[in-house]
Amino acid sequence: LYESDSQANGLNEPWGIAVAGTEYVYVADTWNHRVLKYDTEGNLILSWGKFGDESDPYSMWGPREILVDIDGLIYVSDTGNKRISIFSDDGKSIRQIGLGGSLNGEFEEPVGMAVDNEGRLYVADTWNARIQVFGNDGEYLYKWDVPEWEGQSLDNKPYLSIDSVRNLLYATAPEGYRILSWNLIGEPILSWGDFGNELSSFDLPTGIDVDIHGGVYVADSDNNRVLYFK
Repeated sequence: LYESDSQANGLNEPWGIAVAGTEYVYVADTWNHRVLKYDTEGNLILSWGKFGDESDPYSMWGPREILVDIDGLIYVSDTGNKRISIFSDDGKSIRQIGLGGSLNGEFEEPVGMAVDNEGRLYVADTWNARIQVFGNDGEYLYKWDVPEWEGQSLDNKPYLSIDSVRNLLYATAPEGYRILSWNLIGEPILSWGDFGNELSSFDLPTGIDVDIHGGVYVADSDNNRVLYFK
């Protein structure tokens, strides 16, 4: 663990951000291979992680997403190391989920994550073209296929978000130019979008979030805009 200092505050293509209550903001500082913790005034409180492809949970390789669950645990998709790492809010390692492969509980390019009201973890297992679901203790529960994620392009970085009121999971399909949704057992509910720059079209949609009213925000990356749907 590294306490804050003036040289630790530089970012290198951060991909993920999460807010914990009204006190802290966590950032997946992707190509510095670490997690940064800030207060709401933007002061760096703590950082942890370094480049590495080892089993050590503090060795990271391009972490792409970060989230905070209802118990305050910090989840990091350590994409290059093909695992999800879980930490306490002071950066102490709790457990890891997964390793490289295509069997149940294994990952190839894990990116987006979401946690539901019951504490189940949903992971965008991108290059295996599926979503995998895990229980509170990291045990594998079930999965479903996402054909729109097929292929191993480096631009294929889908993200997830849960509508906790309607119990729906949303995902981006960056190279399918679509937004997808399912119920929480993987039954398709709705999808929309196509390639283009109209208000109902996308060009490499990546980040996604759902507000308390069920409105959906999408980072439409190559169109250089954010879209809102309700």
